[in-house]
Amino acid sequence: MGDSAFSTAVACAERQCCNGRRASMFLAGPPYDLELVGLGCGGDESRLCCALTAQGEEVIATGRLTYQTGTLRLHSPELCRTKTD
Repeated sequence: MGDSAFSTAVACAERQCCNGRRASMFLAGPPYDLELVGLGCGGDESRLCCALTAQGEEVIATGRLTYQTGTLRLHSPELCRTKTD
């Protein structure tokens, strides 16, 4: 999971969660990390809820690969686990 971005709503109602956070999902390299465009985590300052739970698992990723400003991105990503124990 990448660094989270923070946004806030001005004049939030009392007892209402309105400070949002969002983080992008990445497949770890080497040699580069790969951003999974469209998959990520969202929530508020108390927690982030993520679309993926795989951590340290081996996967096969398909999609449209781009490179821009030093970052590899996989658009319309689809992930398949290689093992289903």
